[in-house]
Amino acid sequence: MLKNSHVTNYLDYYCTLSNSPEFAVMLRGNWGSGKSWFIKKYIESHSPENFLYVSLYGVTSYAEIEESFFAQLHPFLASKGMKFAGKLLKGVIKTTIKIDLDTAKKDELTIGGGLPDIRLPDYLSKLDGKILVFDDLERCSIPIYQIMGYINQFVETSGMKTILVANEDEIVKLDEEQDSKDNARRYLTIKEKLVGKSFEIETDMEAALDDFIGLVPDEESRAYLNTHKFLIVILFIMAGYKNLRHLKQALLDFDRFYELLDNEVKNCEDLMDHLFNLFLLISFEIKKGAIHEDDLEQLFSFSHLVRKETDGKSKTQVIRAKYPIFKTFGFHPLEGSTWTRLFKAGTVDRNELNQELKATSYLSKEEQPEWKRLYFFKSLKDEELNPVFDVVYAEFAALSINNPYYIIQITGILLFLTSHKLIEFDQDTIIQLGKGNLNAMKARGELEIQNPDEFPGDHSHSLGYAGIEQTEFKAFLKYAADMVKQNELEKQPIKAGELMSALKTSVKSFTDKLKADRPANLDYVRFPVLKHVDAVEFVDHFLTLSNSDKIAISDALETRYSYSYSRQLQPEKAWLQEVLELLTAKKGAYHGKISGYDLEHIIIPAISKSISTIPDTQ
Repeated sequence: MLKNSHVTNYLDYYCTLSNSPEFAVMLRGNWGSGKSWFIKKYIESHSPENFLYVSLYGVTSYAEIEESFFAQLHPFLASKGMKFAGKLLKGVIKTTIKIDLDTAKKDELTIGGGLPDIRLPDYLSKLDGKILVFDDLERCSIPIYQIMGYINQFVETSGMKTILVANEDEIVKLDEEQDSKDNARRYLTIKEKLVGKSFEIETDMEAALDDFIGLVPDEESRAYLNTHKFLIVILFIMAGYKNLRHLKQALLDFDRFYELLDNEVKNCEDLMDHLFNLFLLISFEIKKGAIHEDDLEQLFSFSHLVRKETDGKSKTQVIRAKYPIFKTFGFHPLEGSTWTRLFKAGTVDRNELNQELKATSYLSKEEQPEWKRLYFFKSLKDEELNPVFDVVYAEFAALSINNPYYIIQITGILLFLTSHKLIEFDQDTIIQLGKGNLNAMKARGELEIQNPDEFPGDHSHSLGYAGIEQTEFKAFLKYAADMVKQNELEKQPIKAGELMSALKTSVKSFTDKLKADRPANLDYVRFPVLKHVDAVEFVDHFLTLSNSDKIAISDALETRYSYSYSRQLQPEKAWLQEVLELLTAKKGAYHGKISGYDLEHIIIPAISKSISTIPDTQ
């Protein structure tokens, strides 16, 4: 039996009664359950001209309702062209049906123990068998017991058949929140008098899906959605929110996303299935309010792999556990930051989006490295595992790997395979080879990390590290992080020499490095390089510069310590104090000169301010 068919059968009976039943029918259901969709489909299939439909959402006066009914009864008189006539339209209405649209008397209610005393306009009291439908009852801005009393005039006084559509739970909830027992009691009293039959509308997702897909503007998008109805149904059920409004909006949003994709992406079936799955589940969860757009980076991060169960489950962990796609795939086609931009703005840069998708393993034309084949060992045939392992291990054992992230990945993969007895190997040997590869890179001067503060993280190449839950691997990650930091510390004297060379060659190059205006200069602000600069040599050269160059350097120093890096630059505080003392001692030699004025009133105060900005301890 089709969902809600019993409701359809009863409405057929109710609407065709020859005599007035003198009661209304109520259709109830939660927001998004499909109540409005159901009644609109019913009207559409049962001679729409026999119905007068009005949504009460935000309605503040009875005049608004009556104007809506008038517009449906007299579409020509209510057309835009006639409305443009303004006073003429009102005059016609007053003359023909004797109703004053400007009057407020009909909105004044006499509220007593019974029903409000309301007089309907003559043209609404004789509608020759029209069936009235009042939707969104709970969203009406008129108090609920008053609007119910108003509707009762149609039912009891005029004998009209009337259908009410409402989220009754919200009506009761609102009364409880307002602690208005009188309102609740009056609502229930009037409902008992007004409503003779009530039905709970069940969410009929499959029946609504065809209609929603039909609303999608782009023909190609509609075709894609029509061929993926089964996946849509599964994900909608899996989400568990039963909100058809969410579904409708998600499909319309997908239409805009689909138009951004290049044909190469659209033609890759596996990639599209992966993307569509993620798009829908993100849409459902955001529209429900289970997560925010800003949570998507966390949803697609790999930090959950190291989170202890005792920490409790975050909202993103709950979602990952809810949908199988997060268990099926260790990587996803788009980064969390891309999803965030997409759902916040509704769109993203088309070129960047497609470049990111084409760089995935689904479409990348580059030959997949052997360590990645080993990472996805579950897709290998039994006889393929050992040959792939032999290739990876040979390079690993030769200490010839020149990418630090590859070293981390391979170490994790081998530890994982060993722990599950898929390869016979000693874990200590694997750890020592991993450390050996890092040390070899350092010895060759290749251990350059673009973001050393974030190394090694919990993933690389959009792949979470295998074996990350193992104690041995966690210790190895710490070793790798410490080594990179130590390597950066050891490079500081060299960086200090580069700074002084830049100062003597180009003041702009020097100030750019101090402020790290470009990514290439980040190493100069992440570490306290200036503490390795000879303060006397610096001051001696500084005093030979033009006044404008001196001011530019003092400005750059002030900017340097206004960054969030100021705490890790704390070791430079002693260097700055020494520079300040040297300049203060020498300022007398420039007394009466512009350079002396600049020293006393601009440069020394700027350096003093910089010193005060730096914390006393790291």
